[in-house]
Amino acid sequence: MIHLQLSFLILREGEKWSRLRKALAPKMLRPKGIRENLDNFNGVARDAITHMAALRGIGDEIPDLEGELSKYATECKS
Repeated sequence: MIHLQLSFLILREGEKWSRLRKALAPKMLRPKGIRENLDNFNGVARDAITHMAALRGIGDEIPDLEGELSKYATECKS
């Protein structure tokens, strides 16, 4: 039963990934699309690095790094 549930979860995530990849492919996976959006990508990356550097705490660790990376990923898709 657990194996079946795991298989369903993997399949569902695979379908979600496939839909997302198909939607993004025309813009994001072609050299021309990347060149046209490179300034935007770099801007988002710079902002994310600046933001995360400001969040660093003890031992230079970033609290809730997973949450911060999720925000970055969301911003990249916009």
